[in-house]
Amino acid sequence: MSAAGLVLPACSSGSGGDNGDPNPREDVTPTGLAFSYPFDGQQDVLLDTQMVVKFAGDVGDVPADALVLRYEDDDGDTVTQPLTVRADDDDEADQAGILCLALGSDVELEDGRDDFCLQGGPDLRPDTDYAVVASSTIADSGTSFEDGQTLFRFTTRPAEGRPAPGDFRVTSVTPGDTNPETGDQSLFTEFNAIRVIFNEPLDPATVDGDSFTVTGPDDEDIDDARVTALGRYIVFDPSEDLEPGDYTIAWSSDITSRFGKSLEADSVERTVLSVGDSLDQTLTIERDTTGTDIDELPDNNLNGLATNNVEIGSQLIGSNDQPVLSPDDVDSRAGLIRTGIETTLAEPGLSGFGDVFPAVIRAGQRFQLKGLTLELGGEIATPIDPSGPIDVNFINDVSVYLSGNDYRNIETPTAVRLRFDLGIGTLITAMDQENLVVQQLANGVFNQSVLNIQAAGLAIPRDNGDLEISTLGSFPINVNRSDNATVDFELTLLLPADDDDQIDVPADEVPPTVTAVSPSACLYTFGSPLYDAVYADRGAPPTALPEPACRELLGAEAQQGGRSDALANTFQVESSPAVTFSSPIDPASVSPSSIVLTGPSGDVDATYRVEGFSVVVDPEALLSADTEYRIMLNNGDQLTDLAGNPVSFQNPAGPSQSIDFRTEPLIETEPTAPLLGTLTPGIPCALEGGDFMSGGDSAGHCVGDNPGNDEDGGDAASEDFPVFDNPANVAIEGFFSKLVESDSIVLADGCLVNGSGNTDADATVAVQRMDDSGQCVAAVEGEIALANRGDDLTRGFTFRPTRDFEPGARYWVVVCGGDGASACSNRIVDADGRALNTDPLNGTGSTPAAADAEGGPDIVMPFTATAATEDYFATQATFPYADTNGNGRFDDGENAQPGNRTRVELTTELLGTEIQIPGEQDDGSFASYLSLTRPIAIRESTGDCEDVDTDAVGGTPGSCIPVSLQPGGINALTSINISADALGGILTQVLRVDELTAALGDLLGNMPEGTTVGDINDMDDAGGPLDQLTGGLNQLVGGVTDVLIPVIGDGQGGSADDMAVIELIGALQRNEVTAPLGNTLAGLINSETPVGALPGLVDGLVDDLLGTLLGGLAGQDEPLQTGRVLLRFPNDADADGEVPQTGYIVEECEGSIDGQPYHYEPCFTASLTLTANAPDGQGVSLPQQQIRTRLVGPVTFEQNGRLAIALRNVNRFSLSATALDLLPANATVDPGDLNFQLTGAPVHGGREFPNR
Repeated sequence: MSAAGLVLPACSSGSGGDNGDPNPREDVTPTGLAFSYPFDGQQDVLLDTQMVVKFAGDVGDVPADALVLRYEDDDGDTVTQPLTVRADDDDEADQAGILCLALGSDVELEDGRDDFCLQGGPDLRPDTDYAVVASSTIADSGTSFEDGQTLFRFTTRPAEGRPAPGDFRVTSVTPGDTNPETGDQSLFTEFNAIRVIFNEPLDPATVDGDSFTVTGPDDEDIDDARVTALGRYIVFDPSEDLEPGDYTIAWSSDITSRFGKSLEADSVERTVLSVGDSLDQTLTIERDTTGTDIDELPDNNLNGLATNNVEIGSQLIGSNDQPVLSPDDVDSRAGLIRTGIETTLAEPGLSGFGDVFPAVIRAGQRFQLKGLTLELGGEIATPIDPSGPIDVNFINDVSVYLSGNDYRNIETPTAVRLRFDLGIGTLITAMDQENLVVQQLANGVFNQSVLNIQAAGLAIPRDNGDLEISTLGSFPINVNRSDNATVDFELTLLLPADDDDQIDVPADEVPPTVTAVSPSACLYTFGSPLYDAVYADRGAPPTALPEPACRELLGAEAQQGGRSDALANTFQVESSPAVTFSSPIDPASVSPSSIVLTGPSGDVDATYRVEGFSVVVDPEALLSADTEYRIMLNNGDQLTDLAGNPVSFQNPAGPSQSIDFRTEPLIETEPTAPLLGTLTPGIPCALEGGDFMSGGDSAGHCVGDNPGNDEDGGDAASEDFPVFDNPANVAIEGFFSKLVESDSIVLADGCLVNGSGNTDADATVAVQRMDDSGQCVAAVEGEIALANRGDDLTRGFTFRPTRDFEPGARYWVVVCGGDGASACSNRIVDADGRALNTDPLNGTGSTPAAADAEGGPDIVMPFTATAATEDYFATQATFPYADTNGNGRFDDGENAQPGNRTRVELTTELLGTEIQIPGEQDDGSFASYLSLTRPIAIRESTGDCEDVDTDAVGGTPGSCIPVSLQPGGINALTSINISADALGGILTQVLRVDELTAALGDLLGNMPEGTTVGDINDMDDAGGPLDQLTGGLNQLVGGVTDVLIPVIGDGQGGSADDMAVIELIGALQRNEVTAPLGNTLAGLINSETPVGALPGLVDGLVDDLLGTLLGGLAGQDEPLQTGRVLLRFPNDADADGEVPQTGYIVEECEGSIDGQPYHYEPCFTASLTLTANAPDGQGVSLPQQQIRTRLVGPVTFEQNGRLAIALRNVNRFSLSATALDLLPANATVDPGDLNFQLTGAPVHGGREFPNR
């Protein structure tokens, strides 16, 4: 008998498939329901899953409200949610009875779409038991469901990246788990992988051979296995099939969650059943069900949509249909397109199988989808147009079960269940350089692992005996690390009845190659003097080029003296490097002997994990600062793909076998307190003003906000922010200016402000639910996760509630400051023990003259939860940045980073002349470097683009994506410092001392010995050297020019004006600091001073004047310092309560900056108003002021997938200041002199918050 012929009898609900056991389905009540997704009793269901019901026959006209969802809320009350029901309108027999369900009332199709089954909408509730219930009669030709009858039940999974209420625990272990609705237990056979499911994300670094074990019948641990720990799952896939017998699956308390909870040690017992004489077969993807055009594909018989199609959808990337491919559908050079999937079938009818027929699809099997054309928002084109074919790999053995249908007491159709794990990326097949770069880029952006996917379907015999197996399902994938997209798929496979129809699946003999690395040198190319030339030559931002090209660019710059080395040189010490390959790496081949991280002291202790097509290296401790490290591949043993092919290093467009990078320098200086660069929602500072404390809607403004004088000369009022908004499903995040002690970030278990209940004296953070009067109701249930779990120091935290915030409710975020009336007994501190600075506008400690920056008032940040959103919220970093120790200065030993730098021209006005203060740059400017983070929200694309900067774009675009630049971030510029020598040079220039000295030399040569200042009155007319000298001095010492000129002019004294000068000079002489200047001035105006003494007086004049002007700063090497300049977004008074300013992503921008043309595709542009504060000024006063700048630049991705937005200023802008309380000064930034690169989180490695 053929394989297809064996399957159906084995799955029969009659006799013949149960090995003589009682028929488990004799008591099943026949119904008209043939199929549902989710299937009855399904657990861990995606929150925005597709929902479909298939009846055995035509159900006629079904009302749109014929079905509802029911569940019990947290109070135990039954809640009914409406569903919109849409019947498939295809009258084909296998399409009859298909009902697609959408959550909500009267849900309508989007324009131009017919995939109602996949219609987006509100998500289901997490961790909720749902029932799909009839609200009116639905009947096919045989049976009916009446009002109130349940069709099927399912349970949703936890929200992605969220903590669970209560303890961290295992929720199920499969196979061997029991369906709570049917009572059936899944079979555990020799060829099954083990999947352990948890209630919240686990820390993969804590999963190893000691903390997780599988012990066999001989009491020996099974060590030879692929072990994947990711999100809420551990998958254990033995390299060899297990022997039948009893097994123990155990876990220890060493496994922790991403929220710091420890697992309670426990174990489960499982019995592995024999599969007997198994049979190897090939499932076929029929070529008439593949293609590149979804409209040409036949409809499937489960949800009525296209057969063998995968839809990937999110607001960030739009909706994308990706049909399955055959070799006929793509260029033959691809060579890797497969339409056969090898499977192994168990011997039917064995004891214990009942009416279930188990099978397995072996790890390493794969199929391909149409290449992805990535359009941001579904409309803005990117260079990924298209990618190589999407490569879908089964990275572990797939559990396959065919069984008698749970819903019907008939032999066919047979129910199908699959549980599997995927490694997804894109193939790299291009032969030409341009497309190769795009395909590698796409693989970097897209590659990832997805675990515990559940599919359901039907196996229906054809007239010729072939068995058609149709399945569908839904699962999430990550987009740009911190966003999620939903994948809805339908896959139809054929098990031929005739063995002669089996196709041969060619062996996979293509070795994986290295395609990208994180950290990458490419992130350091922006700001290079070679950037524009390479962009013009390659037609793409250098950031997106392969690693060798970027290192070549940086090497050429290094040879020109522009940088010290040609590699990534600011890798953060708490981060994890990652290497990306062209196909998935077998986890069983990943070990310290096949991939190793080495430093100056030898191998670094680390754990290694596979994510998609990437391998992440997790150091067990912080890396050493300012240290060169190397990743060495195939260090001893070989890394291999799932087919056993060892990694090849023959890719000229990829990194080599050894990959070098350098960590950030953390220069030890006088310590400064950390500050919050980002806090969302809200703004990272303590507030004052406002009325939110009593339940009002005004949040107030930052402590230290000082807008200066109004038009009438009085104090201007600070502009208050409204209480902030935050979508219910968006988490709270905070990022620091430097590393802080991880264990000082402690979540309160009760109210800290305007309430009580906290029992943890170490608490430094609270999230509070508030009532209408501003009183705390309770602490919000949730947990804090750190950006780098397990390390002593961290730069960021997030608070994740166990459930979404409640729309319309008021919340407060509290971050302890510890000063004055603080509600806290503890504070967040850095490694030096310095407390978090909560009022940075009053000072940040970046200069010796700055006020003590430690502590401050408690940050109490109010927000109101709004409806959940699909917008993409993320925190972008100004990376790479120069101020790596976070002290607000650019220190010797830190690395200049031109990608986040502004060149500033400083000028001052003396004696009516504008003078440029010479800086350290070649063009005479000063360099000031940007740092800290910027939270953004990428909104839905729109055609309303009237507010886009048309001058920067080159016209009004037809579509654009608004990007809200949230107020919750403060960027910082490093201090600009002016030395005493530079000031002396300016004074020498302004006073024309050199010119005057030369003139005096000529003058003295003609003077009789003994001549005094009084004697030269008749010799010197207006405009002479002494006149010029005294004129300059008069202005510099207080504007007494009109007094000093006549004194010097006639050598006499005695008038009222003369007496004022004499009194001034006397005052100078009586002060210890100013006495040298007083004596010099006295000598210059004293008629009895010998002219021979004048050169000495003039030579000492500048030093004396500096000593006077600088006062107590005279001993400083750099007496004039702006200190750290803080840049933040003011409240927009004209925004109708909408706080964020907005930039736009558009398809292209064309224009010029300072005469240099640009053409960016795609492009970001923004016209921004920034408020600048420099509270630490030393000898320089820079009052709070606003600047307006217009920015433009390319939006791109690194080859490793990391998003980068590289911006330059289009317009000139300036800041005004006063030096030494006397000299007006201006800081001007010319067009193109501000480089501002915002980067997303690395797609793999780096530092991360839990996102799945």
